[in-house]
Amino acid sequence: GLHLEIVIDRDHQIGSTECGSCRTQMEQVAAVPTMHPLKLLAASYGEMPEINESLAQLGLVAES
Repeated sequence: GLHLEIVIDRDHQIGSTECGSCRTQMEQVAAVPTMHPLKLLAASYGEMPEINESLAQLGLVAES
């Protein structure tokens, strides 16, 4: 299972999970934005500029 205490007790900027239930819990309980891991991977390779825009709005990457 997901240990939300780890997410809550640390200064995480974003959560990553492929599970819809986990995403809901992370966003509600830990109040951190979440993203599917494949979207983060694609964004790191420049394949999804819209994801970088979303991350920039959260202040997690520099806007291009």
